[in-house]
Amino acid sequence: MQTSQHWNDYWLHSSSLSSFAEGTAAAGYQGELLAFWQRYFAALAPAAILVDIGTGNGAIAVAARQFSNQQQLAFDIHATDAANINPLVTFAHNAQLLDVLKQIKFYPCCPAEQLPFPDNSINLITSQFALEYANIELAVTELLRVLAPMGTLVAVMHHNDTQLAQDCLAGIKVLQLFLEQKPFFECARQLISSLIQQQLSAANPAIQRQCQQHNQQLLTLVSSIKQQLKEEHQLWFTDVMAKVAKLIMQPAEGALQALEKYENQYKANLLRLLDQRQAAFNADKLAALQAFLQQQACHFSLELLEIENQLFGQVLIIQK
Repeated sequence: MQTSQHWNDYWLHSSSLSSFAEGTAAAGYQGELLAFWQRYFAALAPAAILVDIGTGNGAIAVAARQFSNQQQLAFDIHATDAANINPLVTFAHNAQLLDVLKQIKFYPCCPAEQLPFPDNSINLITSQFALEYANIELAVTELLRVLAPMGTLVAVMHHNDTQLAQDCLAGIKVLQLFLEQKPFFECARQLISSLIQQQLSAANPAIQRQCQQHNQQLLTLVSSIKQQLKEEHQLWFTDVMAKVAKLIMQPAEGALQALEKYENQYKANLLRLLDQRQAAFNADKLAALQAFLQQQACHFSLELLEIENQLFGQVLIIQK
């Protein structure tokens, strides 16, 4: 699968090891989720070969490398992604993390359907919120090719019933209103331009009236957007409004460039959310995957994963 530019840009500019991670989670997996993956690392032989598919900036690969180092093992760890990733550059400023990343072999522009590994060579293949973005039948066929006898594939995938999926829907709703259905950023651009002109010509009545008109247009538009939203949309709405309101309150030099940057970031974020929504599993997609797997020469299971008492994702486990 060829990845899109919005994913290339995300990984090259993200300060997070994994997608849609915030706060301390940006630095890697912790708690129950880390423990989930460590169970599979602990089952490996000391010199096992591990590949993380759709690695992003390397969250699972980093967890595996840290586990291997802590347990004085010698895992050979590889990490692939269809996007043009470069974690060594992205985290060049973080000496401690960079030291761990240098112990992982990364493969950018490497789709799951076409892997550069020999047949029957990999002991553990991992994937979190990645495999479902590929052509899953082609990808699973390729993963079975490289998986060693008695090897294991563990893939955590998006599921429509998770809180993350519901938040994804909320984000899509809000960003589409701001970016597509309503000319919000164009109205904000007009207002900021007028405010900058007013600073330069404070006594010009025509410019003052123009500022008032543009301000009223934007207020009316924001009110219209807000009326279409519910409580679950509030965080997304507040995020957009806080950034733009700050530029309006302080219309300094560079405000228009900052507004354009925010608009482009939200456009890219919307595309990622739409990708996530399309990738998430529902009953029909699960039934199709199960039917395909039953035709393969492998043992598999499809399970739901709960993290901190909440549904986190759909887990596919294959043992060759």
